[in-house]
Amino acid sequence: MGRYKPVAVLTGLLFVVDLVCSLFARDVFKHSDSAQSIAGLVLWVLIAVIMCAAAIWWSVRFPMARAVPDLLLALAVSCVLSVLVVPLLHGSNPFGSGAGFFFFEIWIFLGLGLGGALLGWLLTVAAGKDYRSKALANYTRTVAARPRRVVKR
Repeated sequence: MGRYKPVAVLTGLLFVVDLVCSLFARDVFKHSDSAQSIAGLVLWVLIAVIMCAAAIWWSVRFPMARAVPDLLLALAVSCVLSVLVVPLLHGSNPFGSGAGFFFFEIWIFLGLGLGGALLGWLLTVAAGKDYRSKALANYTRTVAARPRRVVKR
C-alpha cells in the first residue's frame, strides 16, 4: 500500500475537486448558464494545475519509469470516477446528455490531465531538478572528485 498511497491521494483529490465544482455549479448557479460554464472552466484548470503539481512532485522524487505509470493510473481512475460516479451522486444518468457529451468529458479530462502532467515534467527537466538530471549531476561530481590515474608507459 505504501507505493500506491500517493496515487490514491491524487485520485481522491481529483475526484473531490470535480465533485465540489459540479455541486457548486449545480446548486449555487442553477439559474445562470454562463456561471455554470465558468465553474466548468475552473474545474478543467484545476485538473491541469493539480496534475502539473503532481508531475513535478513525482519527477523530482522518482525515475520516469515509476512516475509515468503512477500518474497515468491516478488520472485514469479519477476520470472514470468523475465521469461515472459524480453524475450518479447528483441523481442523474452519466449518459443522460448523450454519448457524445460523455466521451467529450473523458477526452477533456484526460487531455487536460496529461497536458498538465507534461507541462510539470517539462518544467522540472528545464530546471534540472528531475530524478535523472540529479543522478547525472551526482555522477559527474563523483567522477570529477576521483584522483587522476597514472598510466605507466
